[in-house]
Amino acid sequence: MGALPDTYPGYQYVKDPANREKFAKAWGVESLPAHTGYRISELPHRAAHGEVRAAYIMGEDPLQTDAELSAVRKAFEDLELVIVQDIFMTKTASAADVILPSTSWGEA
Repeated sequence: MGALPDTYPGYQYVKDPANREKFAKAWGVESLPAHTGYRISELPHRAAHGEVRAAYIMGEDPLQTDAELSAVRKAFEDLELVIVQDIFMTKTASAADVILPSTSWGEA
């Protein structure tokens, strides 16, 4: 899963067959799906229906900033695993199963 649901690293589009072939070869897999991933706004619905079982969240705090907090809270309860990577202990990090450290611009 990338940080954006429709691109691979370097903003290379998932729907481009040449990009899928290039990344499949680089990652040592036979092929990659042609469909894009889900957007954060889809998470509550997808989690409730078992289509998403885990989330890896980097540098975002949806339990603080999402417009539909109750839906996001419910989605977190439906997920089997929530991993958060951040430089701060956010509300989302506090609800995570696993918290990973991140670096800020000054540490890179």
